[in-house]
Amino acid sequence: MNVVLVHPIHGAKVAINELEMEQDVKNGWSEYNPDTPVEKPTEAAPVEELHIKRKSSRKVTPQPIEQPNEVPDFLTSASDESEGS
Repeated sequence: MNVVLVHPIHGAKVAINELEMEQDVKNGWSEYNPDTPVEKPTEAAPVEELHIKRKSSRKVTPQPIEQPNEVPDFLTSASDESEGS
């Protein structure tokens, strides 16, 4: 059994069994009838957009970080180690 239910705020849904339908009706849902117009939810007053500059969470470094010219030991390949000895 599938029943289409409607709610003035949440829209529409399908209940798939009798127990679900009973619980939904207790919570404000009603069975959809195509001959009855559905009430649309009342819309809140429009909210003005606030133009607030957000503080950046990214830390900006004024100078680039210098990298060492040497390759760390854990990044050297096995063939590089054998060449040096």
